[in-house]
Amino acid sequence: MNHYDEDANGKLDFGEFEKLVIDLKTFGEVDPEEVLAMFNTIDQDKSGYIDEDELRQVMTEHFDTNDDKTIKAMVKMADKNGDGKISISEFIAIMLSLNK
Repeated sequence: MNHYDEDANGKLDFGEFEKLVIDLKTFGEVDPEEVLAMFNTIDQDKSGYIDEDELRQVMTEHFDTNDDKTIKAMVKMADKNGDGKISISEFIAIMLSLNK
């Protein structure tokens, strides 16, 4: 949720909450609670972002792969703003594209 907490006060004000709701409404056929739970499970340090290490851990535990090239490619594919990590909105976009 840190992605939506733009003023970093630890709380979502109305405008920040509204952005979250708009993103959640774009889910369509994807269950927003399931996607949010999945994101929060992968985001082990609760930073509001998924980094390469967190993705590598999940891929190793659940898919028996930790290939550095694959992990970097996955982050690059999802990371639309180029900050090297996956935000909740970027994660939502990837989940929506997989659902099509």
